[in-house]
Amino acid sequence: MNVSAALLSAAVLLGPCAMAQETAQVSVREIGQFFDKAASAPLMGQDAAYSIPLGDNESLWCFGDTVIADVVDGKEVLRAMPSSTSAIYRSSDIYSIKGNLEYIRDKDGLPAYTIPLGEYLPYYYVRKYWPQHGVKVNGKVYLYYSIIQAFGTGGMDFAQVGQGLAVSKDNGRTFRQIKLPCGYAFWNDVQPAFGGAVYKGGDGWLYVYGRGLSGPGEYSLFLARVMGENIERPSMYLYFSGMDGEQPVWTADILKAKPVLQRGESELSVSRNEYLGGYLMLYSALGRVELRTAPNPWGPWNEAATVMQCRNIPGDMCYAAKEHYQYALEGGKKVFFTLIYSKAYIPQLYEAVLGEGLRLKR
Repeated sequence: MNVSAALLSAAVLLGPCAMAQETAQVSVREIGQFFDKAASAPLMGQDAAYSIPLGDNESLWCFGDTVIADVVDGKEVLRAMPSSTSAIYRSSDIYSIKGNLEYIRDKDGLPAYTIPLGEYLPYYYVRKYWPQHGVKVNGKVYLYYSIIQAFGTGGMDFAQVGQGLAVSKDNGRTFRQIKLPCGYAFWNDVQPAFGGAVYKGGDGWLYVYGRGLSGPGEYSLFLARVMGENIERPSMYLYFSGMDGEQPVWTADILKAKPVLQRGESELSVSRNEYLGGYLMLYSALGRVELRTAPNPWGPWNEAATVMQCRNIPGDMCYAAKEHYQYALEGGKKVFFTLIYSKAYIPQLYEAVLGEGLRLKR
């Protein structure tokens, strides 16, 4: 369970989802789950499913709470649930990902913590680090993560208390948290949770998206940017604070940050899409997968277009949709995204063909 799932737990799931689905602007085909439980045991489930290109057709895939369980008399008996795990996929062919992820494993051969709990390991039942998106820059792999504090045993008995950053110097095989003088949090619990999506611009800037409070009970999507060489320095991040004519305004004062989009999601993706002639944002909300387009990383973002409706099963919910841009085909006309259904709790892969009507007019 992650932030997106918890926020959706009270939502009504809308409409049926068949093996293939088509809207006026997008045609979607279900490819399948990342693994079969019978073949992957004791790995039984996981969510999040972020991917970071590493070069040479490799990608790092990062997952949230991962269920490690034995099957006894036909029932799953939980053995462990690391809050962050990861795997390497060594191919540019996303169609073949099922069963071919190479998990980073611990000394016992089980999926290892991607972000070590360190001094909090004795408190693993209350402290979690949930991975979000990241980027490879200057030979290092960086991964943003949410700092989670549990206060009960229920699926929603937790609070997000900050956002941190971890770094890998061995191409994503091991990570260490970046510790600041005041702790691990780059942003605290009342600031936007930057790291939900990262876009690496061609001009050296990294654009980092995060969901945050914009009013009583209101959440919006905010945007920070930082030069790649300064990613480890919180004081070097600049925050979108509005427009001056056609030019974005950036500020070092996070209190002056303004949303780039109302009603933002905590898990999403943002990529440059040549076919569309602009930027593609993809996410899930209220029982469906949606996309938006924009001419710039800061927008203005067009109205949401429905990619697909999630299947309507009582007690089930869909969440954590995001595109994996490194696998796009036909110049971005055909893209691939993952989605989690809470009952199955296994990343599900989809192919989406984008229609002409989504292309930005010049």
